[in-house]
Amino acid sequence: MKTILITGAGPTGITGKYIKNCLKERYNILSPSSKDLDLTDCSAVDLYFATHNIDIVVHSAVIAPSRGHLGISDNEVEANLKMYFNLAKHSVAVEKMFYLGSGAEFNKALPIIKVKDDDSTAHVPADKYGFAKYVMNLHAAKSCNIYNLRIFGIINPYEPYTRNVVSNLCAKAVIGLPLQLQRNCIFSFVDIDSIVRFIDYGINNHLPYQCFNMSDGIYSLKDIADIVAKISKIDNAVSFNYSGFSNEYSADSARMKSYIGSNSSLEESITKVLQRMYRIKDTIDAASLDSRWQMPDYKLITGGVVNIFSDNVLRAA
Repeated sequence: MKTILITGAGPTGITGKYIKNCLKERYNILSPSSKDLDLTDCSAVDLYFATHNIDIVVHSAVIAPSRGHLGISDNEVEANLKMYFNLAKHSVAVEKMFYLGSGAEFNKALPIIKVKDDDSTAHVPADKYGFAKYVMNLHAAKSCNIYNLRIFGIINPYEPYTRNVVSNLCAKAVIGLPLQLQRNCIFSFVDIDSIVRFIDYGINNHLPYQCFNMSDGIYSLKDIADIVAKISKIDNAVSFNYSGFSNEYSADSARMKSYIGSNSSLEESITKVLQRMYRIKDTIDAASLDSRWQMPDYKLITGGVVNIFSDNVLRAA
């Protein structure tokens, strides 16, 4: 049985913990919390690898922006890069290393439209988070066993409704609030189960490429909200505070699908989120549902930038 080190899968992890729970029946899982293993500490990471037999690394941890500001600080950029490179230096001793990348590598200040897996951007990302992911991708592209699973938007039943647009819409529907958002947008979404399937496939099969766009399809926020309303059997039509569209944020995912095929439909993915929101209905805080999107000059789009968690910090934005 292979041993997999999954980062960001500690007690309060989201993506990493979901991956861990899906794979734990088939693999031996190591999932130290940030308190048990500081990934920014090179010596600590070296010691961990020296004292554990690790076959596969799945790196989903990230240092997210500090509370009180909308960007990511220089210290947080440095920490994210340290975590990646402290793990990547040990890739020579493991079979494969997967990490969760971001469409922000392509500079979200500009429209990102159906980018292909190996497309390069003519512009270095303007935001610091995107820049950090950009650097990681440049490194992974030259490796022989490090794989960038590039995420744009994610659908995961356990994503917080204050931070993820799909969970936000589902929570609103469950407690009877209007499906209101800032501005419409077109972007790629991937079901978390597709990511798990791809990792499971990649663990056991040869992968001839280093980068894979993770996307099950391209949708507008209105498409998603209409499906939420339909499944919930509510009359609330989605409304937007501003007309027009934000910059598109989409990817060509033919490469990913050539290996694992298509996943469940958008309706099935949203249904899983709605089912969880109904289970936690009594705990949903209506006052916090729109807090994120009421901030001045703050973009609605969550995308891959906001959907990767460490086990003890807020996500990036």
